Amino acid sequence: MTIPFFKDKSGLIYHSLALTYVILAYGLGLTGLFSNHWLINILGTLLLAHGMIISGYMLHECAHNE
Repeated sequence: MTIPFFKDKSGLIYHSLALTYVILAYGLGLTGLFSNHWLINILGTLLLAHGMIISGYMLHECAHNE
């Protein structure tokens, strides 16, 4: 007998998209932080911060086992 990981079948798609976004936000945000252009620097900071917020939310939900 297998235990389902998600309550809904579409949960795998949503979680995969969120995890992909977090990984890309971390990578692009860190790259943007080391840019010489000030606008890319600001956008990289905002993108990295948003990726960290989403990853924190996902970790919080994981702690609740949801």
